[in-house]
Amino acid sequence: MAPSLESDKALVLSAERGDLAGVQTALDQGADINAADPNGSTGLYFAAANGHPAVIDFLLEKGADVHCVNNFGETVLFPAILRGYTAILQRFLAEGADPNAKDKKDRPVLLLAVVADQTAAAEALLKAGADPVSIQGRSVLKFATSLGKTEIVELLRRHNATA
Repeated sequence: MAPSLESDKALVLSAERGDLAGVQTALDQGADINAADPNGSTGLYFAAANGHPAVIDFLLEKGADVHCVNNFGETVLFPAILRGYTAILQRFLAEGADPNAKDKKDRPVLLLAVVADQTAAAEALLKAGADPVSIQGRSVLKFATSLGKTEIVELLRRHNATA
């Protein structure tokens, strides 16, 4: 069945709400697995933003792309980090999401983890290969220190970040 605008919208809204049956129905009606809202955010992005692991698992099993980028340059990692959904973040990283992804303003996901004080997310990113040395030409360690993020500073030191 050919994708339709209505089934695409239904997929995105169902994923955002955590409605697994609605996601399945939308796909059965021909929705694109990577359907997006007008800002380019996919159903997978919204499922991540709202903490719906069952929907995320289903979408990934059906072939949803963890590399899709919305109009702001954000991948699915951004909402998972911001909301503190570390298990979801780890699932995306296991699926091959880029731990050095950056938004349109050249801000990497590690910076988001530091600013949002998400130590577990920062650790998951570092273990997956995030660059601990530089954020926009500045030392990650120096940046975290200036923000008083003591736990993250210790984590960065363990990952050989330098000032």
